[in-house]
Amino acid sequence: MRRNDGSIIKGNKRRMRAKKGLAAAAACLTLLAGSAVPVLAAQATGPAAESAWLENGCDVNELEAARDASQLFVVIGNREDPAKSTLSWYQRDEEGRFEEVLTTEAVSGMFGITQEKAEGDKKTPAGVYSFSMAFGLKENPGTILPYHQIREGDYYVDDSRSRYYNQLVNTGEVSRDWNSAEDLMRQAPQYNYALVIDYNPQDIPGKGSAIFLHCPKAANNTGTSGCISVPEELMKEIACQADEGSRIVIVQEERDLANY
Repeated sequence: MRRNDGSIIKGNKRRMRAKKGLAAAAACLTLLAGSAVPVLAAQATGPAAESAWLENGCDVNELEAARDASQLFVVIGNREDPAKSTLSWYQRDEEGRFEEVLTTEAVSGMFGITQEKAEGDKKTPAGVYSFSMAFGLKENPGTILPYHQIREGDYYVDDSRSRYYNQLVNTGEVSRDWNSAEDLMRQAPQYNYALVIDYNPQDIPGKGSAIFLHCPKAANNTGTSGCISVPEELMKEIACQADEGSRIVIVQEERDLANY
């Protein structure tokens, strides 16, 4: 089991014991059958199957989001403390099934996770997303996705009235037409490494902007404006391994995974 500054709380978990196998598989299929999501055939035996089972008896391999994903990141919120969540990382084993690599504590939107994201609500958008690019204040650690090293003049615009809403721009290349934007050069250490979550790709005004997976803030890391943060060492590793086929699934409660 790997630990990262004490924050990785579980690794290579074996949530399903053999005696629960078929019953848990049936429970998972029942849960998914109740949604509009097609499901794969359940497999309830073998170590690869054991390692991807969640607390409610549902295998992440049965999720629609798992069908074509190269790897999965599953974020589950916390009703008791809305700004807290857990992020679990799954990679495919030799048989092509998802196996959990680790689970870590994460920080999400200050007011939790929502299916109705709006600009300024300080909530993380629920759903299934890909990563469109990597960026950071530090040098490229060796990412697969295109990497942008932050430079002076880089802003990520969150002003809904701007033509550059939900876009990374540089004031040396465009004329400033916004009243609100993140000055990326002033965002250490949370943007030492980051991945852009491909939320609101049409840049619809007011729907929410600048949703990232990134490093923690240096102080008062008690909630984000809508992003998700994980420890920097882990963030660096994720940034290096995320690719076009990676998917991040974000839900408020584990049972909500049935919708994805």
